Amino acid sequence: MAFCRVSTDTLLFHYLKLQWAGGASLELLRGLVNRASNNVLFVGAYRTEGSVCNPSLSNMLENFEANELMNTTQIALESFELESLNEMVSEALCLSRRKTRSLAEVVHQKTLGVPLFVVEFLYLWKLINPLT
Repeated sequence: MAFCRVSTDTLLFHYLKLQWAGGASLELLRGLVNRASNNVLFVGAYRTEGSVCNPSLSNMLENFEANELMNTTQIALESFELESLNEMVSEALCLSRRKTRSLAEVVHQKTLGVPLFVVEFLYLWKLINPLT
């Protein structure tokens, strides 16, 4: 879990990989959320596919959504299709899609189109700067 002060009156908690959280960690998170004031924002990230089902996490999320005093929003990030990824790479490099197709295929193969992995892969690729 990480936290930072967003402004002088708002605190942000960010918890990654909730799908792997144990019972004690989820209880700590539940306690923090239940005792939080309006000036605290909790952001949790978890995978829904390809991971072990965590009934404790599912139960906690259902309880949060059922709580009328709590605002919850779920944002599902789907993997990029190859064509969408190629369009993004093409626009980023100011090249035609035909010229970026093979690069997009490599990026898609290495990242499975997962948005975070795509961004990190392209960022690292830019640092290496293979085009110069």
